[in-house]
Amino acid sequence: ELEKLEWAVRLAPAQADYHNRLGRALIYSVTVFEMNRATEQLEAATRLSPRTGQYWMDLALAYEMQQRPADAAAAMERAVALRPHGVDALWTAGNYFLRTRQIQRSLPYFRQLLE
Repeated sequence: ELEKLEWAVRLAPAQADYHNRLGRALIYSVTVFEMNRATEQLEAATRLSPRTGQYWMDLALAYEMQQRPADAAAAMERAVALRPHGVDALWTAGNYFLRTRQIQRSLPYFRQLLE
């Protein structure tokens, strides 16, 4: 629920998880679609907790939805660097580069995933 997440962010602005959850909720909400605000929340999460790979994957999605391919790729690569053996990070990165027609760039992620 957006209202509860917004309230949580206001009460505990230093909690990265609240920012991340609010950003994701804004992306996936069927009633509210505020990509700029979602991106701001996801960027706040990565600033507050820069070593959390999931936050970088979520930020990459927001950047992709905003047509910011260089930022999306950088965030995706950061997520994989933080979780080099994380199946979800490798799968998400491989699919991101495949989706954006960067086939050669996607192959190492899928190779590592299969290994």
